[in-house]
Amino acid sequence: MNKALKKSSIIIILIAINIIVITGCSMKKTDNFNGEIIESPKVVLKKENANALNIENREIVNISNSENLQPIKIKNVESFDIYKISLKYEELDENKNVIVESKTVLDMTLSPGETAYVWYEHQKYTDNIRVVGYRYETDGQFASINFEKDTVNIKESKDKLEDSNKYEILAISDMNRVNESKEGDTYKVKVRNSSPKDLGNIILKIGELNEDGEYINVSSVASNRVLRSEEEIEIDTIVSNKATASKVIGYTYDDPQDKMNVVIDLKSHKAKVKS
Repeated sequence: MNKALKKSSIIIILIAINIIVITGCSMKKTDNFNGEIIESPKVVLKKENANALNIENREIVNISNSENLQPIKIKNVESFDIYKISLKYEELDENKNVIVESKTVLDMTLSPGETAYVWYEHQKYTDNIRVVGYRYETDGQFASINFEKDTVNIKESKDKLEDSNKYEILAISDMNRVNESKEGDTYKVKVRNSSPKDLGNIILKIGELNEDGEYINVSSVASNRVLRSEEEIEIDTIVSNKATASKVIGYTYDDPQDKMNVVIDLKSHKAKVKS
């Protein structure tokens, strides 16, 4: 009898210990999910991994015919986020003479495996364009790739970014389509100030996607009013009717109390803070 009681007691104690251990692990995971920052390894750019973009159509011909006008399709083929992406291209006339060198910018972060379409401007007499290189930044570094010279240039970036966790103080809903028209579809998005201070000059950055999940456009919409602490507002924005989905990929706000402007990137969760 005593042996049976002792055995039962040992089993109960072991079960209790297991429950405590499991609960402790669960709490730790929950804490991590609720805001504990786990830093990812720093990206180290080298010539072997710096060529992060696959550019599908490096040359576009006969663009003087508007029916042939098309964007440049790019894809991030590396394992790290890239941002401040700019493409350098030459504009050529019908005789293949270079008229001018130009640049176009993608105003968003491109995560690994993501694809985006980049539009460009051209001169009146431009017949072809040819992409000759590109540049981007990642994790405190920038890379410049030159196709003509077959070179890769890597340097430290002077543009310092912070983790955005403590600056992400806007609660933003999904975007809901409320109207469709030929000019574009109207979406509503709810924005709540979850901080204890008032905010101003709020600008949302919108990513527009096609049915394949590729980014076809990036736009911005502003709220020209002060958003009080815990106040919620609705913001309307018009999105291209070629998009099948859209989402907020970043935002900007002014913090008058701490006298700073904050730019949040919701894809990389980085912030640029200007005092």
